[in-house]
Amino acid sequence: MPAWKENQSVMQGMNNLYRYLKARADGKIGVIKPVKVK
Repeated sequence: MPAWKENQSVMQGMNNLYRYLKARADGKIGVIKPVKVK
């Protein structure tokens, strides 16, 4: 399994992923299909 810290795609999207998961956990957004960020 490759190291995720060396993968620029992972590192660039990490904050967006955290925000999405935090909002779901806090009940701020419901069940939705996430939009792919370009």
